Amino acid sequence: MFYERLENIYRESGCQEYFPSSLFQKFYDFLRVSYRNGRMYISPYKFALHNQLTVNEAIQFFMYFTVDNGIFDMVYFIDCTKSLCSNRVYLDVNGTESSDSQLDSFVTCEECEKEYEIKDIIEHVKAYFVLNTEIEEPEIQVKVSTLDPNSTFLALKRLPDHLKRKSPSSSSKTERSFDEGDEPVEFNRLVTLNQMNGKPISNSFQTTLSIITGYIRR
Repeated sequence: MFYERLENIYRESGCQEYFPSSLFQKFYDFLRVSYRNGRMYISPYKFALHNQLTVNEAIQFFMYFTVDNGIFDMVYFIDCTKSLCSNRVYLDVNGTESSDSQLDSFVTCEECEKEYEIKDIIEHVKAYFVLNTEIEEPEIQVKVSTLDPNSTFLALKRLPDHLKRKSPSSSSKTERSFDEGDEPVEFNRLVTLNQMNGKPISNSFQTTLSIITGYIRR
């Protein structure tokens, strides 16, 4: 179940050492409502605003859920620089399993066909946190989490009726949109924030970093 998976990541990734269980509960609420509203791009900026965190704290918190077998995939892209072209050029690095994995040296804008060499665009790369496509709709929890006996999680039972409707059909799931309106996170900012006390938070991101930055040395 989604909640148990989320809780296991919170415990096993080391996240609980730096962020309180009350924030974890709010994160679950945030994900569930985002999913119900059709949002697959999950914004650390909004999460920070709603929970009185700094943006950097929210990004670090999100990185704990971007670990191997985590709930987030990262979508990397640049904005095409050709005049009159507003397309986004995506880097296909998800699913790589080692620093030896190969990424094409060039990426091409599908709209205007302008070609970019990876090593020349790294400083312009941005990213979104995206819920894994394998994620099913987070179920409504009606019991208090064992993480915190004083949890505010009971407030879930008081959700408005429109948030308690039945799970959408499989056909409606295919209609979920990827909202690109939220501000993305700069790749270089992720590099800086993917550590806590000198240790990487997400090894999965470190693998991506090794793949992408390898082109600087070519």
